[in-house]
Amino acid sequence: SYMKAYEDMLSATSTEESPWYVIPADQKWLTRTLVSYIITQKIESLNIQQPRPSEEMMKALDEAKKKLSGE
Repeated sequence: SYMKAYEDMLSATSTEESPWYVIPADQKWLTRTLVSYIITQKIESLNIQQPRPSEEMMKALDEAKKKLSGE
């Protein structure tokens, strides 16, 4: 009954947006490698882009650069 409850819990709570992963813990190097791989894949799939500064921000940065290079 424990295994049935465990399987039911995994089926009910593991979604595409937040899946469960079964990671073996008896070899720490393997555990860390798998977790690192999963995290890396998830971050890469987010396709995060750096925000672009506005024109106003670019002008302020140029002014600051001029002031600093003049000192």
